[in-house]
Amino acid sequence: TVAIASELGAILSGITYEIAKAAKDAANPTQEQIDIILHRKGLKATGFGIIYGIGALKLGMQLGMPIVKKRYKNGHVRDWCPEAQKLINDYLEAIYPGVGQFIRDTHEICREDLAVYTLFGHPRRLPDIISRDRGLRGQAERQSVNSIIQGSGADITNRAMLRCEGDKELRRLGVRLLLQIHDELVFEVPKDKKYIEPARARIKELMEDHDGLRVPITISMDVADSWGDAK
Repeated sequence: TVAIASELGAILSGITYEIAKAAKDAANPTQEQIDIILHRKGLKATGFGIIYGIGALKLGMQLGMPIVKKRYKNGHVRDWCPEAQKLINDYLEAIYPGVGQFIRDTHEICREDLAVYTLFGHPRRLPDIISRDRGLRGQAERQSVNSIIQGSGADITNRAMLRCEGDKELRRLGVRLLLQIHDELVFEVPKDKKYIEPARARIKELMEDHDGLRVPITISMDVADSWGDAK
């Protein structure tokens, strides 16, 4: 419901990365930390799920909502989650109407061009968007939204990697870009504060370059002897 989503948003509005990470890493989390973990998980499932076309049944199962039987006019009976469906409707219509409009606009553009484009112009061709097969058409609709978001994220990460890889200051500090893991970059730096701190500052500057975006891009960083320890 709107109340559930509003509650989630209110709780998360004051939660920083450090607070969420502390709650997640706590050996014996307090009730407040448990609530932070659960609410953050719920909002992520809702937000990402809706953007990527999740159905009410799957969302309801992820959030632990009641599942009921729904009888259709043709006599078929299927599992259904009315609470999750209402949450999806409220999310798109009352809480974040811009998200719903973005999804509809994306579908329309894709039907016209048979493709969508990332923020920096890379295409994803989706001719099945006009298929008569409902399953193929629905899949293409979901992929059209996903491709813009994930593709643009990949563009931003790749541009940041290129900036870091070609930066003379990082080379002077002995910094090596080792690999990319999802939305993270792993660097190797000489184990000395006189290298580590300047490298942190320069990497942050290069990776937070906004590429002309109106929304700022911020990153978090950890230093450890291994990637596993940094996590």
